[in-house]
Formats: sequence, C-alpha cells, structure tokens
Amino acid sequence: MNFCICIFILKSTKSEFTSLKDFIKKTSLAFVDLTNIHKEILKNIYEVIKYEERDSVVLFMAAALHNTSFLNKFVDNWDKGMYKTRGLLEIQGFEKYQTLSTLSTRYNYVENYEMLGAPVSFVIKDCYQYFLHVLKLQYTFENYCQKMGLGEYEKIKNRRDILRFKSIYDVLTDVY
Repeated sequence: MNFCICIFILKSTKSEFTSLKDFIKKTSLAFVDLTNIHKEILKNIYEVIKYEERDSVVLFMAAALHNTSFLNKFVDNWDKGMYKTRGLLEIQGFEKYQTLSTLSTRYNYVENYEMLGAPVSFVIKDCYQYFLHVLKLQYTFENYCQKMGLGEYEKIKNRRDILRFKSIYDVLTDVY
C-alpha cells in the first residue's frame, strides 16, 4: 500500500490583528491622514471587525476610509433630504435606510436618520451588517462597486474617485 501525505499551507482568511494597538498602528502608518483624533473611531471599528474574514475587513475599511475622507466626514451636507448620504458606507435613500433598519438589532434609521452620521459602535456594527448583507460573501472590489450602486467596475474604473478608492483598497490589502 502506498500512502501519500499532503500538507497544504493556506494563508489565513481571518484578519491578522494581534490587538487593537496592532490594528490602529497598521492602519495609521498606511495613511498619514489618520491622526490621534481618529483612534476612538478606529477602536469602534476594530471591535466590530476583529474576528472577521480578511477580505471583508480590507474592503470594509477601504470603503470606510474612502467614503468618510479618512474618518473626517460622515454626512454629505451637499445632499438634501432626510435620507441623504451618511455613514461609513455612504448609505443614501429611503430603501437603503429601511434595509439598514431591518438589519439593526438596536435602531430604526428610517425614523432616526441622523444617527447614521454618528461613528459610534452600534452604528458601525449596523453598517458592517449592511455591508455583509449587500455583498453576500463576495468581498471583491468589483462586487462592492456593483452592489453598492457605484456602477459596473469596468465602466467606472478610470474615474478619479474610483482610482482613489482602489488605491486605498490596494494599500490595505498589503497592510492587513
């Protein structure tokens, strides 16, 4: 009888943060725009994503950093109306606020729409749940663009905002 023993070494699909300090250090060193004032928001994000899959962490963080101008802007004041663009994922429109409210275990964003603009723990958790719900386990940059309403990646990939977003994603792919 012949036996073959095969050993496979797989790269971990879990995020590889050893601690909150490690997460903040890796993220802050990658982007000079992040300062000490952002540590509390990063701490809140870390508490939500610390045990999640690496691909989802990279994509969620890239979206959060891009959409909020590196954690500085959580509401689009140019947008008018109750359900204007807010939060880490720039959620906009009644239907999306309604979906977020359905996923939330704590908050009704349709009735309390302004809360989405607050970078506090439970809002971040709800945004992450929304992110998981919309992407349906396909954590690729291309899928994010399509599912979050930015457009088909091949058609938008040369837009300046998409290039900037993609560069953040690429940096985090290397850092995390």
